[in-house]
Amino acid sequence: MFGEDSPEFSLRIFGDIGMHGDSKSDHSKANFSFGSLDFVISGSMGERLTFFSESLIEGEHADAIFFDQERAWVAWNEGDSFYLQLGMDNSVISRWNRLYNHGRWLETTITRPFLATFEDQGGVLPMHFQGLEIGGLLAPAAGDLEWVAIIANGRGADIEDRKRVHDDNTSKSFSTSLTFTPSSMEALTFGAAALTDIIPADLNSAVRNGSISEQIYDAYFTWLGEQLEWIGEYAWVIHHDGVSGSNFSHRLIYLQMAMPLDDWTPYTRFDLKVMDQNDPYFVPVDQDLDQWQQLLGVRHELTASSAIKLEIGFGHGQDRDAGGAVSSDDFISAALQISWTF
Repeated sequence: MFGEDSPEFSLRIFGDIGMHGDSKSDHSKANFSFGSLDFVISGSMGERLTFFSESLIEGEHADAIFFDQERAWVAWNEGDSFYLQLGMDNSVISRWNRLYNHGRWLETTITRPFLATFEDQGGVLPMHFQGLEIGGLLAPAAGDLEWVAIIANGRGADIEDRKRVHDDNTSKSFSTSLTFTPSSMEALTFGAAALTDIIPADLNSAVRNGSISEQIYDAYFTWLGEQLEWIGEYAWVIHHDGVSGSNFSHRLIYLQMAMPLDDWTPYTRFDLKVMDQNDPYFVPVDQDLDQWQQLLGVRHELTASSAIKLEIGFGHGQDRDAGGAVSSDDFISAALQISWTF
């Protein structure tokens, strides 16, 4: 019936379970937890048309388990040089975010950096978008140059609202990225990304009855060698509050190193958030507070498609009490995870 254009598809499933705990007062006990089940379907119809879907079952706070459609898009390509894609996908604002989906087995570590934390888990940056993406791969003699441009629904008035069905204002989010891999050093990749958006007013908040202008700039590099892996990233977030006229500047950075040794991979990561307090968009979820953390961990490959990870961390962070007063304290954390794919 379909002839040469008969559809083909593949299904891949990721899963993880584990335990975690930290010394913060409201999470001081150790917790055994269901992590996630991630269902990734990719398919094609002919040589030009491809489809992709990622559906996630994930454990959240308060003993709740949710189903969420994380990504779903259709793309038309002209080989590697050009593609056009419509739907939901991961934002280019964060290299980590484009490298990994929700399948935790793909990530060396248990936790994601502050910079790449998802919106509904206390993250600062927009990790997803609903819109139109175009891009392609150029291959001059010096190396591979990948370019991406995106027009999408902007952020919602609530930082966790991803606007997958409609936009809250007439403004659209625009983002772009360039990534380069030199021919002489194929283990090295570096690039930059930028985003601009107008965040709509929140009519339920007395301090958010006007829009917020947002600009985000991101720079990154990866070195994925056989015996040493590096990934580092820096993001600068600028908000202009239309109500107060105030400007807020936020910076996030991480640097991670891993050393694959056969079936064992020890790793470490330094994470830092330097935030301007009282940004009206971040205050409701306390993401306008500073924090830093040093992680030490090890990953062991149980089989070719399963791994166990052990991770400890120590750091210093700010907290806001019910009255709005901000204090700071040291903390330590520990986590164990088994992740797999098939």
